[in-house]
Amino acid sequence: MINKNKQLKIPGAGQKFINISKQSDDIIGKKLSPGYGYVFDSLIGKVGNLRTAMEYIVTAGYPKRLLNKKRLTRTDILSVENKRKVELVNYWAIVVYLLAIRIQSDPDLVTALKATTDDTYLTSFTTFKNKSLGTEAVVNEINVKLSKYVSAVRLLAGLIQKDNFNDDSIKDLIVNVKANKELPLFHGVPFNITSEL
Repeated sequence: MINKNKQLKIPGAGQKFINISKQSDDIIGKKLSPGYGYVFDSLIGKVGNLRTAMEYIVTAGYPKRLLNKKRLTRTDILSVENKRKVELVNYWAIVVYLLAIRIQSDPDLVTALKATTDDTYLTSFTTFKNKSLGTEAVVNEINVKLSKYVSAVRLLAGLIQKDNFNDDSIKDLIVNVKANKELPLFHGVPFNITSEL
């Protein structure tokens, strides 16, 4: 289960870490960023990036044509901005599914995650220069919005590192993450998704 209470931490000096962000210095961090453009097939269709898929599953009337775009334009974003959102009981289980499919579709990413060591910490923070303190003062700020997403990445990376990244283990993980195990994974998604895992 995704640990809601485990806080993300900002890495200290000398600590190995991978920042999950489009601005990451590490290719793993960039590729695992929700907004990183990479097209892959899933039960909801061809997906251009995880952020769009995460919005698609909770937005009634989200145009399917936007789902497979690697990058949305400002016009695309404005076209879906005011659409009705639905609350999904098993939202994070769906995100784990999408993330697992995304990782499986990129053998280089699987290899890179396999090569990370146990003491490498996956996190998400934003670094910026604090102008009030001078240009040399760098401030790291935790991206709390991504804490559950980073937890999902950690769970899947753990499967990879233990040579257990297979369909059965991924299905077990998804079942464990589901908030309501009795409901189908895609229950409540405002689209007709008939396939189940």
